[in-house]
Amino acid sequence: MFRLRDVSFFYGGEAGKSGGSRGAGIHVENLQIQSSGITAIIGPSGSGKTTLLSILAGFLRPTIAQSGEMSFGGQPIRPGQAHPPRIAFVFQSHLLLGSGSALLNALQGRLALDGALDAEDFQRIAEAAIKLGLVGQDPPLTAKRSRQLSGGEAQRTAILRALVSNPDVILCDEPTSSLDERNAQMAMEALRVWSVETGRPVVWVTHNIEQAAAYAAHYVFVSNGSIHKPPQAELEALEREPDPEKLSRLREIAATLRSTTDDPDMSGMATGQEQIPRINGFGRLNFARWIAKALSADGPFGNMFSDEAVLPSPLYELYDRLEPAARRRPNWLLRVWTAILSYSRYVLAMVLTVLLFQILSASFLGVVAGAYSEQALQNPSVARIVFENISTNLDGSLNGPRLYPGSITAEDDSVLATSDLADAVRSRIADDVPDADLERVAVYGRRGLAEQQSSMQIVNAGRDAPAACLEPSALRAVVFDDQDPILIETRLRGDLAGWPADMTSALSMDLPLEPLGGSLARLFLSDGTVRRILERCDIPEAALPRVRWSLGQQAPPLEGVIVGSVQDFPPLYPLSADLIVLESDYQIAAQLANIAPDSLRVANTYFPIEGFESAETVIAGFGYEPRDDSREAIATLKRIEGISQALPIIVNTINLFGCAIVIFLVLDAVFELNKRVLALFIAHGFRFRDMFAMALFHLIPAFGLAIAFNSIVAYLGWIMVSPLLPGTLGTDPSLRDRALIEALLLLISVSALMIVFASLTRWRKVQQELKEHLQE
Repeated sequence: MFRLRDVSFFYGGEAGKSGGSRGAGIHVENLQIQSSGITAIIGPSGSGKTTLLSILAGFLRPTIAQSGEMSFGGQPIRPGQAHPPRIAFVFQSHLLLGSGSALLNALQGRLALDGALDAEDFQRIAEAAIKLGLVGQDPPLTAKRSRQLSGGEAQRTAILRALVSNPDVILCDEPTSSLDERNAQMAMEALRVWSVETGRPVVWVTHNIEQAAAYAAHYVFVSNGSIHKPPQAELEALEREPDPEKLSRLREIAATLRSTTDDPDMSGMATGQEQIPRINGFGRLNFARWIAKALSADGPFGNMFSDEAVLPSPLYELYDRLEPAARRRPNWLLRVWTAILSYSRYVLAMVLTVLLFQILSASFLGVVAGAYSEQALQNPSVARIVFENISTNLDGSLNGPRLYPGSITAEDDSVLATSDLADAVRSRIADDVPDADLERVAVYGRRGLAEQQSSMQIVNAGRDAPAACLEPSALRAVVFDDQDPILIETRLRGDLAGWPADMTSALSMDLPLEPLGGSLARLFLSDGTVRRILERCDIPEAALPRVRWSLGQQAPPLEGVIVGSVQDFPPLYPLSADLIVLESDYQIAAQLANIAPDSLRVANTYFPIEGFESAETVIAGFGYEPRDDSREAIATLKRIEGISQALPIIVNTINLFGCAIVIFLVLDAVFELNKRVLALFIAHGFRFRDMFAMALFHLIPAFGLAIAFNSIVAYLGWIMVSPLLPGTLGTDPSLRDRALIEALLLLISVSALMIVFASLTRWRKVQQELKEHLQE
C-alpha cells in the first residue's frame, strides 16, 4: 500500500549521508508496507518510528531524492499537497476536546473528512463502540464530557474516532501505552477486526513486543534513523510462526536495534447487526457548531446539569440508540435554561452589550444631530437673508432701486420687483451651485406701519363694554405677504376656545362673507392686546373679535376679523409691531384710503442653504444691505453638523477597537486552551472555514444577547426620547432604526473581521503546533 524509496526527514537538518552530523529523524532507502492487516513498527525510543509514521500521515514534509518515490496504492504522494489516502491517526495521547462529549469527539474524524453520515456509518459507530467497551456502562460514557473520562476511556474514544472515520489506513502512535491490559486488548482487538473486515491496513508504532507478537501480521524495524531489514528467512518465519515462537524471535531482533541518540473477552458482546436508521443533522457545519456549543457550555455552571441536557439533538438521538438504557432527555425548556446558565461567554456578552450600547448611543446622537442640522439649515428662518433699502445719499435718495412686491414693469433701474430680484438670485445660484434646489428661491417684502398709519376699532363689543372698546386705537403694524415662510413662524396662542392654534389653520379657516360679497381681512393681534379685549369688551363667547382697520384714523376702514392671538412674533428686525396685516389686505386698505403703496423697506430672500454666498452677492450688487445674523446662524449649524459627523466616528472607533481586542483575546484564549486538539482536527481534515465557523458559533450567543438587549433599549428608549426631540424629528422613527442598523453593522463587520483574523492567525500556527507535538 505505502511505498517509500530514498525518502528522508531530519529535524535538525542533514549534512550528507557519508559523514557529518545530522539531527534526529529517519532516512528510508526502500520500504513497502502491506495493503492489509496490522503492520507493527518496532524500534527503541529515538530511533525514528514516530517520524516515519508522521511522514506517512503527511504531518511532516520529507525530502524525496530525484530517483526516489513516495506513493500510496500506486498513486504518488507529493509533500505539501493533498494526500491520496484518507488517513486516521491515533496519537499516544488521546487529544480529546475536554468540553465535548465522547461521542462528539468520536465523530470528529468522520465528519471532518466527509461532512455527512449514512446508515452504514451508524452501524459502524455502534459496532466499534461496543467492541471498545464504550457502550452499556452507567453512567453512559458516550454522553460524558471527555475531561470526565478516565485515561483508558479517553484513549478508547480516540481509537473509536479513528475507526468510525472510514479511512483508507489507520496510523497509530503507541495508542495502548497508557492503557491497562484489559483496555489494551480491547483496543487492539478492535483495530484488528477493523483491518480484517475492511481489508485495509493499520500501521502501528509500538514498544510492546508481546502485543506486536499477538496482533501484528507484518513488521517494520527501525534502528538509528533508518529501516533495519532482518534476513528474509526471519521475516517469513515471523509471518507463519505461532505467537510464542514469534515473540521470542521478535525479542531477538529488537535487541539488535539502536536509537539515533545516546540519550478483553469479546465473545459475549453484542454484534449490533440491526442497522441503525439514518438520522439527519450531521455535517461539517453542524460539527463546528457542536464544538462551539461544547466550548460555550464549559462554564462554571455547566457541570450542574446532566450531560444529556447539553448534547445537540442529532447527537442525542444517536446516543439514545447506542446506549441500551439511556436516561430521558430533559424537555426543551430545561435545555434552553441549561444553555443560558451554562453559557461560559456571559462576561463577553456583558462587555459586548456595553460597547454596543455606547456605539448605538453615539450613532443615535450623530444621526439626530445630523438630521437636525440638515433640517435647520433648510429652514426658511435660517436659509434667508433679510435686507433693507437704506437712504445714504445726500439728497435723501435710496442707495438701491425701490423694491415693490409681485411683478411690475419699470421704465428705469430705479424700480425693481421682488419677482425680478428672485430671478436674479436664482440665476446666480444656478451658475455657482448647479445641483441646488432652485424651487426654494423666493423674495418677499414686509412693511412697517407706525401708530399714526394704523388704526383699529372693535365692532362686536358688548353693550356693557367701556367706551375705550368702541373708540379707534392706534397700533403699530407689520405687513406680510401670506406666502412668506417667515409668517408661518408666528406662534399663536392655542388655548382659546374657537381660536386657531397655529398660523396655517388661521390662514385657511373659513370666514363669513360681507353683505356686498367682499371678504373680511385676516388680522393677527398681540396676545396681550387680545387678553385685554376679551376681558373688557364683552365679546360674545367663542366669537372672534370683529374690527375695522384703516391706514390712519381718517381713512375709510376695512372690515376684518382678528383670527389669531400672537404669542411670539417672528423676527421683525428692524421693525416692531402689535398687529400683523396681510399684503393683500393692505393693498385694499390703500385703495380705500386713496394712497399709493410705497416701496418695501425690508425684504426676505429665501434660497437653498448652499446658495447663501451667491444670494448675498446679488443682494449687495443691487445696493441693498443685509440686516440679520443668518451668516452666524448658518456657521453655527454647520459646526454642529461637523461635530455630529466627527464625534460618533471618534467614539465608535474607540469602542470598536475595544470590541476587536476583546473578541481576539477571547478567541485566542479558546484556541490556546485547545490548540493540540485543533491541531489533531486539522490533521484529520478540519479546514480553515471549519475553524472560522466554530469561532463564529462560539461567539454568536454573546452577539445575540448584546443585540437583543440593545434593540430592546432602542425601542423602549425611543418612547422616552422622541418627545424631547425638536419638531418633526420626534415623529420620525427612521432615525432610531438607522442608528440601530448602523451600530449593528459596525459591530458585525468588526467582529467578523476579528474572527477571521484570529482564526487565520491560529491556523498558521497549528501546523507548527502539530510538528512540535510530534517531536515531543
